[in-house]
Amino acid sequence: MAGVAVLGFGAGMVHDSPRLVVLCGLAALPLLFTLWRSLERLAMLRHPKPPEPKAVLTIEQQHLVDNALALETSLEHAPIALFRIDLAGEKESVSPLNGNARRLVAPGRASDPGGLYRQLAGQPGERRTMIQFDTERGVERALLAVSELALQGRAQRLAALMPVESELEAAALDAWRQLVHVLTHEIMNSLTPVASLSRTARDMVEDCREVLPPDVGHDLAIALDAISRRADSLADFVASYRSLSNVPPADGVEGDRQVVPDVWRQHLAAVLDHVARGAR
Repeated sequence: MAGVAVLGFGAGMVHDSPRLVVLCGLAALPLLFTLWRSLERLAMLRHPKPPEPKAVLTIEQQHLVDNALALETSLEHAPIALFRIDLAGEKESVSPLNGNARRLVAPGRASDPGGLYRQLAGQPGERRTMIQFDTERGVERALLAVSELALQGRAQRLAALMPVESELEAAALDAWRQLVHVLTHEIMNSLTPVASLSRTARDMVEDCREVLPPDVGHDLAIALDAISRRADSLADFVASYRSLSNVPPADGVEGDRQVVPDVWRQHLAAVLDHVARGAR
């Protein structure tokens, strides 16, 4: 305001010189523009602009939004890896759809995500099969199911991948334990009478030692004693080997390697000890 007043006073003093009057007018324009902007901001502060009304959804629209959010959450946390195979264009593109799929192709799992994508894209639709892919921990097997669909006029495939390597290993371990249990049971059933009868025969030979020729009695005693000792040693070995099928699984983890608990070491040491004694 003071600047405008000074320029107006100067223009009045030099009204005889048109050039000076024009110059004072031009100099006053920035000051007038600044004054106008300040007054405009002051008016906005005194009378703020009312907020724009928010869009209000109908009950049906809100229900659709809630269903879409629930479906997206369920898809994100699905217990299998879901991939979308886009068939548009000359080259098929594969993209993960949920958290399990993204973790599967993240560093530390699949060592070649591109190879896994090519394997998924090469599978025909409406089919279930078992596939293998390389990971940082080795080759893993997974059950793959592919279905064909069309969304917004675009042909697509939906691939569901469920790694089953841990389940297959657990089933193989359980089958191995059952086999060990059955074999050791049958072996023990055969060894028990051999060990018992050999000891009985040895005792009978000792009782009849006087009526037998010296060399025959001696040889029979040695043979029956050897049979008895071998049967007892083999029975101890089978019992120790059978105990391996009842060992609890390892519960410690050190990096990517499972820590063998002390009970495993004890059973393995017992088996090796029986093997060493049987070899002597």
